[in-house]
Amino acid sequence: MPTGIYIRKLPGAKKGKHYIKCSLAKLNEKNPMWKGNKASYGSIHDWIRKRLPKPKLCECCNKKRPVDMANISQKYKRDLTDWEWLCRKCHMTKDGRIYMNLKDKSKYLEFKIFSNNGIS
Repeated sequence: MPTGIYIRKLPGAKKGKHYIKCSLAKLNEKNPMWKGNKASYGSIHDWIRKRLPKPKLCECCNKKRPVDMANISQKYKRDLTDWEWLCRKCHMTKDGRIYMNLKDKSKYLEFKIFSNNGIS
């Protein structure tokens, strides 16, 4: 049975196969409230979290348990191949945020210049 479908005991006419078929007919893109890629930051994270299985180890370093979902393209699309599970250190390193916490900001500036040239 697909995720997000819950069968519960309902009184009267809402029982049976017809009710389940109606709820299946309005999943994801078929739902009139579906926003697609215009959904909020949290909604897209929730959608991806339900569909992308969490691995035992970080997809980057393979050492620590992953805690963050990182978007690869920085465009927040509903594309499962555009997301990865990372540990906090790898996520901050890929985003360049780990250098912002350093007293010497020159490494952060080098990272920004390097990544803005499209070489990252």
